[in-house]
Amino acid sequence: MSDTNTPETPGGGMGDDMEEMFLDEAKKDHLASQAERADADDLAALRHEIERLPERYRLALVAVDLEGDDYAAAAARLAVPVGTIRSRLSAAREKLRERLARLDEA
Repeated sequence: MSDTNTPETPGGGMGDDMEEMFLDEAKKDHLASQAERADADDLAALRHEIERLPERYRLALVAVDLEGDDYAAAAARLAVPVGTIRSRLSAAREKLRERLARLDEA
């Protein structure tokens, strides 16, 4: 018997269960790494598309969706009526949806 705490098969190697568990963990690590890269790529694409929005749409989107302002606070900060914030947000979100959908298709 060896000094390690891992069960061994009669041939001296790891047991099948241990080997499977090790491989499963390696697969999970690999998949997690791929997911992190995909998330980073998605965030970079989103950031790029937000930057491409016309300023009037971008400022409304950033104020409400990214910085958490309510419509009234965003309207006050940008010196426009609340209805303008709503329509700019709607337009900004639609443009982002369209652009990101095109990226997914590519």
